[in-house]
Amino acid sequence: MTQVPRVPPELISQIVKSAKATFDPKELARFLSNGALVSRVWYDETRPLAFSVVVFDFGRPDWNTPLGLDETAKIRGLLHLIQINPKLALYVQHLELSSPLRATSALDQLKACGPALLDLCLKLKDVTVFKIKWSGDGGDTRLGRQSWWFQVGEEIQSAVQHVCSLRSLHSLSTENISVPLSAWIYHPSLKVVSTTCHYILEGKRSLPIQDGHPEKYASLTCLDLSDIEEYSGNDGVLTILTRDHIGLFRSLVDLTLSISMNNNHGIRRVLEVCRETLTSLTYRPIPILQPGPTRLNIEYHAIDFSAMAALRRVVLAFQPPYETTVESCFPVLMATLTSLPWRQLEVFELTLSPFGFRSDLLPNLQTPTFDPRIYTRPIDALAVKSPTLKKFRLDVYLDDEYQGSYRQLVIEELVPQVYREAKRRGIVHHAYYGPVP
Repeated sequence: MTQVPRVPPELISQIVKSAKATFDPKELARFLSNGALVSRVWYDETRPLAFSVVVFDFGRPDWNTPLGLDETAKIRGLLHLIQINPKLALYVQHLELSSPLRATSALDQLKACGPALLDLCLKLKDVTVFKIKWSGDGGDTRLGRQSWWFQVGEEIQSAVQHVCSLRSLHSLSTENISVPLSAWIYHPSLKVVSTTCHYILEGKRSLPIQDGHPEKYASLTCLDLSDIEEYSGNDGVLTILTRDHIGLFRSLVDLTLSISMNNNHGIRRVLEVCRETLTSLTYRPIPILQPGPTRLNIEYHAIDFSAMAALRRVVLAFQPPYETTVESCFPVLMATLTSLPWRQLEVFELTLSPFGFRSDLLPNLQTPTFDPRIYTRPIDALAVKSPTLKKFRLDVYLDDEYQGSYRQLVIEELVPQVYREAKRRGIVHHAYYGPVP
């Protein structure tokens, strides 16, 4: 019998590290599975990496079994394996709970695995990334449904809260669901939080206000609050967070906001507290469907970026509030854009929807009556002065359902100065006018 040459453990370790750096996830999983079967030494070297990322997919169908049945067996098998080998839990650095389909069975499977999942989470020590990705709306409270958090049961709640409390945790991401702010808002080492959900304020009233003690808050460098349409009385989420928990924003470097609001008080307050640290801002406010002023006031409605010492990247979206026109709002937009630190800006992207909610105007919208260049040319004149600009993007959208006629304009007509400068300096550039693609 041919004897397998003995490979030194040090070399095996280097091979495993190289595979981690070069293989895609599927190739890496195949490599680790095969490697673990070679010998005990290979098994010992591949095991930490094999269990460093653990993803539970609830509700994933198998063509040969009833919905999710096969995947549930795999999940239970993995949970049992870790239960009888507690050391495996110490290797987990990335934990993810997900449901790829809008299936009620996914929630049932999650709840059924609650005791074993809680047992696993209580063993975890070094998780740095925690993600929950759930298809659907997670139970939209605006439609009378219970939220995901209150449907999963106490065991899953305890499991999630425990992972969120780990001092090793660096990044928390939730998609289509939210966990209570109290689970993470005062975490000492959390740096990245991303939430895509309609609501995030459940349990908010039980939170003590720590505004005078900024060290009590998570020292976030990256915060993403997207698709949030929740309101509490007349206040949007950002207004409430900046009023009660401004310490959460003090060390931000990267901020993304896609959030309902009826004024800019919240974003003004955020920019004030992180003016020395913020380098990247994506701000896409979601106007609310309620009557407001027919003409906006620059002093009251414009955003002032002039004090932003570190800002390098800005992505903005603008559309007139409900029952207002672009003509009345454009001075506010220009005042906002003029205040940008153009002499240090590297990336500028703007989506302009001139008609906003005024879809009643669209059937009569013809080329002779609307020329987007009266709005794009002033922006062109501002951007061309930036000596540091590396990327420029401007989209002017009519309406995502607009089917009328309009004159197509190329980038040279929309922003001629930026176009010439971009060609000369190699700036990445784009400009578009028309319906939403």
